[in-house]
Amino acid sequence: MLLLVGNSISFAQNEAELKASALTSAQETSQALLDLDYATIIKYTHPNIVEATGGKDKMISLLESVMSKAKAMGVIIDKSEIGNLLSFKSEQGEYRCLIENYLVITMQTQKKRIHKKSSLFGFYNADIKQWYFVEADKLNNAQANSFFPDFKTSIVIPVNEQSVKDL
Repeated sequence: MLLLVGNSISFAQNEAELKASALTSAQETSQALLDLDYATIIKYTHPNIVEATGGKDKMISLLESVMSKAKAMGVIIDKSEIGNLLSFKSEQGEYRCLIENYLVITMQTQKKRIHKKSSLFGFYNADIKQWYFVEADKLNNAQANSFFPDFKTSIVIPVNEQSVKDL
């Protein structure tokens, strides 16, 4: 009986620690976006995505190019914040989570400000104690199968919300 209770307490503590580390990792990713810290962004990007992009160096070049073009067009990321942990489950042999993500982007040339509420889908690699994330809405399309074959989840992925306001 004591072993059963002890195992239950240990499992609950482990899950609490994993939830906390998921939020911390997501916050580090969010801050890296604001800081244009591409190495950190890639650190927390699911390896399947990094590989499909051609590897770490190619992905850094791609991110630099995209962000440089966005800046030249007057697009600025004003805010990137992590919200609540919406879901946490063990499925298909790994822990997974869903975390709220908020972005505010200013489009200076169009004099618009975009407020976007989306979510990050997290995958936990227990071997290296590392969370990886993808934009959750990307898992709802056919292209996701090429990155994540046989992917299934019971986690409900909400539709992104977006509003555009004039400056």
